Parts: sequence; C-alpha cells; structure tokens
Amino acid sequence: MPAPGSSCAPDFDLNHPEELRDFLEEFEEHAVACGLDTKEKSKVVVRYTDVKTKRFWKSLEGYDLGERFTANHLVKLITKLVDSDIYNENDLNAYYCDFWPIASYLVDTKKINNNDCNCYFWKGLPLEAQKAIQNHLENEDSTFDCAQVLSIEKAMKVGQFMFSKEAVDDDDEDPIMEIVSRRWKKGGKGRKEWVEDVSEEEQVEDSSEEERRRVQRKEKSGRKEVRTRAVRFEKRKDTKDKVEELTRKLHGLDMRDASYASTYARLVMVAPILAEQIPPPTHWMTGMATTNTLGIPSQPKGPRYTTSPHQFTTTAPYDPSCHFCK
Repeated sequence: MPAPGSSCAPDFDLNHPEELRDFLEEFEEHAVACGLDTKEKSKVVVRYTDVKTKRFWKSLEGYDLGERFTANHLVKLITKLVDSDIYNENDLNAYYCDFWPIASYLVDTKKINNNDCNCYFWKGLPLEAQKAIQNHLENEDSTFDCAQVLSIEKAMKVGQFMFSKEAVDDDDEDPIMEIVSRRWKKGGKGRKEWVEDVSEEEQVEDSSEEERRRVQRKEKSGRKEVRTRAVRFEKRKDTKDKVEELTRKLHGLDMRDASYASTYARLVMVAPILAEQIPPPTHWMTGMATTNTLGIPSQPKGPRYTTSPHQFTTTAPYDPSCHFCK
C-alpha cells in the first residue's frame, strides 16, 4: 500500500463528505492489488483519513476498538457543546461523529445503557434545535409526547431533514422553520470541535498530518483548475490591414461583379481618399451616364465666365409682351 500522504495515496477528509465514494473506490483498487482481505482492509483504511474520521470509523462494527473512553469523556464533550449552535446538516453530522465513538464504547462496556445514551445525545443538542425537532414531530404525530426521550436514530433522521436544503426550500413559510432560520441568519462561529485529551507528541503528529493533507488537497484542486476551458478572443485588425485586404480583394475581381461593388463600398467607408484612386464598379459609371443622357445638368464646380474671370455674362431684361406684340 502507498504511504499515507504520498501523491499516489488515497485521501479522505470528513469536511468533504462528497469525496467518500471516490476515496473508497481508489482504496479498493490499491487493496486488491496488494491482496488484502476484509479484516486487513478495515485496519489499513483508517490510515488514509484524518484524526476525527479515524476515531469515528474505529467505533463502527467490524473494527476492534483500540481507544478506551470513560463516562467523564462523554460529560466533557456535552459540556463543551452546551453553548454551541447547529447551523446546518454538516454541523449536525459533526456532532454525531464526535458523540458516537464515546457513547458506543460506553454502551458496549455496560457503563451506560441505551436510554442513557439517548439522553446524553439529546442534551448535547442546542435548545432551539430541540424545540424545532419536537415541533416537527408534534405536527407529524398528534400523539407525540415531548417528555419522552428520542432515540439517536430518530433525532438524527428528523434533524437531518430539518437542516436539509430541500426542507428549507419547501417550508419557507413554515413557522416551525423560523427557529432554525433565525439561527442561520445570525451567522457567527460554527460548532466547536471536541478534541480528546492527548499528549503533546500526538498533538504535533496530528497537526503535521492535517497540514500535509491540506497541502495535498490544494494540489489536487489546482490540477483540476488546469482543465478549465480557455476562451480566446479574435485579434482586431487595424485600418492598414483592412485597406490592404480590401485592395488585394478588388485586384482579383471583375468591375461588373456584385462582390466588387460591395468590397469597393467597404473601402470607401474605411479609406475614402484611397477609394477615389481606384475605378468604381461598372454599374456606378453607367448610372452616372444615364443621368447625363436624361438632360439633367451636372452641378458646376465654379462660376461661369465669358472672356475673363472678372467679366460675367449679362442677360436681356425681362419683356412681358406676348409673341404677337413683339
């Protein structure tokens, strides 16, 4: 198996639960290649997780629990969470992952019973979350008694639904959700993370391991960003390039073609002075000739003279007599 923290090793962090499926598939490939059996897989898989996930997975069925807890650990956890808040489903799941490793060990060792375990879990929830869950159950079941202690499974099921995005979208006008929504809008710090009493050496080892995993996740996210699609913009042509392109195109066209006329018109818009030096389209010249044939005089460019610029042409005075009287 690859060394934990190496570039080819699988990696999982509880803060990114959406990556769990990919992590297990990658770990399974390495485990099959190394010939590990089911028991060995459960022992090795926790090496590639963070400290919090490792503690939780070791408490699950199928793994021999190596850590030992007392009732004092459970009391310390609940005391730390009294003033904390649950803002979303991730906070609720994080509380469960902190609570379950200790509680399950105490139940297995007969130090507390199942009812005590349910009571401890309920006391660790914020008061407003408790009220929201109870109000939801009262609306669902008219026979529900708020005095009864909910099981961990039922409290988690209702809590996950209450804090899920789907429930918020469907129940925007539901008064039951107002308690939870007020807590979301206030913001603030999230749930405090409970850390078991450990030695300084273990704390240094855990912190270095967490730092190494953060760096590795940043490298993976950086490689993903390279796959983003690049958008290229066409370089705009300057006036000189446009003029050269249009004149070169006119050189290869016939003056009678429509393409010649459209290209010539574009050249007039871009460089009107240069366009005067190039022959216009044939039908333009034909139109000018037709206009002169119809007898429409062209506009003179200057004053008309007879003999000299200073001697203007004189006309006879107007005579109102008719033709027969003259």
